[in-house]
Amino acid sequence: MPKRIRIITADITTMKVEAIVNAANETLLGGKGVDGAIHAAAGPDMLKECRALKGCATGDAKVTAGYDLYAKYVIHTVGPIWKGGGAGESDLLRSCYDSCFKRAMKLGIRSIAFPAISTGSYGYPIERSARISIEEVIGFLRKHDYMDEIYLVCYTDEQTKIYQQVFDEFIAGKVEKIFKGDQLSQLISQLDFLDDLNSIDFSDINLIKIDQILTEGPAAKYLPHPNDSYKDDLPPKNENGDLVYSIDGKEFTVPSVYVPLVEFAFHRFGGDPGIVALPDSNVFELIWTYIQQVVNWAFSLEKSLYGQVYDLLKEVDEYYKEMIIEINKLEANHANNPLYHELEKLPDIYQYCGKVLTSPGVDPRYKAEICLGFIYLISPIDFVPEGIINHPIAFSDDMAIMLLIMKRGIQKGFVNPKMIQRFWNGDENFVENLPLHYKRMEDHLGSEFIEAVWTYLLGKLEN
Repeated sequence: MPKRIRIITADITTMKVEAIVNAANETLLGGKGVDGAIHAAAGPDMLKECRALKGCATGDAKVTAGYDLYAKYVIHTVGPIWKGGGAGESDLLRSCYDSCFKRAMKLGIRSIAFPAISTGSYGYPIERSARISIEEVIGFLRKHDYMDEIYLVCYTDEQTKIYQQVFDEFIAGKVEKIFKGDQLSQLISQLDFLDDLNSIDFSDINLIKIDQILTEGPAAKYLPHPNDSYKDDLPPKNENGDLVYSIDGKEFTVPSVYVPLVEFAFHRFGGDPGIVALPDSNVFELIWTYIQQVVNWAFSLEKSLYGQVYDLLKEVDEYYKEMIIEINKLEANHANNPLYHELEKLPDIYQYCGKVLTSPGVDPRYKAEICLGFIYLISPIDFVPEGIINHPIAFSDDMAIMLLIMKRGIQKGFVNPKMIQRFWNGDENFVENLPLHYKRMEDHLGSEFIEAVWTYLLGKLEN
C-alpha cells in the first residue's frame, strides 16, 4: 500500500502523530470504547475544553488540545448510529472524514490517526466502514497530496485483516478502471511522433542514468525528495527485471525499462505501483499519470506556484548551462537531425521566459503560464522522456510547450516587441520567425498533442 497510508492494530491513545481522531458522541463529554479511552488518557483538562465546545453534530468535527496524549491535537468527530443503511449513515460517515481533514489542514497537521469510526457501540458494519474510510483517505490524498502519514488504527487483528482486504479490493478495482476512457492517452497513441519513437534504438536507454537524472540531475533539486523506504512497497521482479503485481490471482507487469519511472513517480509523489501495472499498459499511460502527479504536487505546495518557480529562477544561469550541456550531448550522433538544430534554441527560450517571469509589469496571467511551462520543462519524465531516450525527440515536447507559451504571449499582448528585444539573447531572427519554428514542432509532434497537453496544464491553473 502507499507508504503514507498505514493499517495497523494499536491503541490509538499511544500513537505518535500530530493528531488523533476521537469517535465521540454528540456531547463530546466522553463515553465508552475509543471515546472513553482517549478522555482517560488525555486527562481532565480535555474534558473542560470539550464542555466549552457545547457538543458536536453528527458528521461534523471539533478540535481540542491533546493534553496528556503524545498527539498535539484531538479531532473529535461524531459518527452515525447504524440503522440499517437507509438513514443516510454512509453520507454522515463520509462527512466525518471530510470534516476531520478540513480541520487538520487548517491547523497544518501532517500526520493523523483514525479509529474505526462508528463500528463499536454505534454498530456500523466493519466492512462498510472500512470501505468508506479507505475511499475517503485515498480521495483526500489524490486531491491534496498533503499528509505525510495517515494511520487507520484498528482495535483487533481481525479488524485489521478486514481493512487490509478492503484496501486490496479497492486497488484492484482501480487497476481495472483507471485508464478506461482516457481520451488523452487514446489521442497520443495515434500521433505521428510514435513512428519516430519506434525508430529509436532503445539500447540507448540506461536505467542507471535515469536514476541519476531523477536524484542528481538539474531537476532533482526542484522536485520532492524520494523516500528510500519505497522499495519495501514494490512488488517482486521477474527474471527480466519487470515488476510483477498480483491482484486476485491475476498478474500485471510493468516492463523493466519503465521501472525507474514507476518507482520515482509513485514513491516520490505517493501512490501504489500496482495502480499503473495494467495489462498491455503503454508508456504514455504511465507518463500521463506521472504528469498529473507532478502538476498536482506543484499546486499543493504551501508556497505559491509562482514563488516555487521563482526560487528555481534564482539559479537560472546554472540551469541554463546544464540544459545546454544536456542538449549538446546529442550532437555527436544527431547533429544532422533537423530537430537537433531546433532544440539548440531551447536554453535561450528558457532564459528569456525566466527574465519575463521576474520582470515587474508583466501580466500575472502570463507569468502563471510560464510557471506551468517550467514545471513541464524541469521534469525529466514527460511524454517524450529525456530521462529515458537519448535522442533529440526527447526534448521536442518541452520545446513545443515553451514555444506555445512564447507565441501566446505575443498574440495576447502580454509582451511587447521592446521587452522581447531586451530579454532575448539568442538568434536575433528567432522571435521574428517564431510562427515558423512552432509550425515545425506541430508538423513533428502533431498539433493535437501539443494542444491536449497544454489544455490539461492550463485547466489546472484555472482551477
